[in-house]
Amino acid sequence: MKVFLSYASEDRKVAGEIAEVLREEGHDVYPAAHWPQSIRAALDRADAFVVLLSPAAVGSPYVSEEINHALGSERFENRMIPVVLNRSTQIPWILQTMQPIQAKPPRTAAEMINKRLQRQGATDAAAR
Repeated sequence: MKVFLSYASEDRKVAGEIAEVLREEGHDVYPAAHWPQSIRAALDRADAFVVLLSPAAVGSPYVSEEINHALGSERFENRMIPVVLNRSTQIPWILQTMQPIQAKPPRTAAEMINKRLQRQGATDAAAR
């Protein structure tokens, strides 16, 4: 599955670790060299949207814009996965309704994301 990974630059290390595990599981994860440079084009290419939430991410206008784009896109219906990196993070209420994953070590968080993506893929296949 093509996954857009949204995060604040302060969370780059954790994002990289999560992306690596998702790639090992067969997912194509943005950012990567072969994805479009334009964030909007990358969002339009993705099948799923994962946002890493931290105080820096919640305060970032860039992450906020990416979340708003994903919320307005039918392609991400039931395919938005919020991941809480810091328990003290004030999560936007709309993302609280999406069963946020409470990040553990990055590998565990990535495995939980992968399970949710696999469930969604199975649901999509059954609907066809």
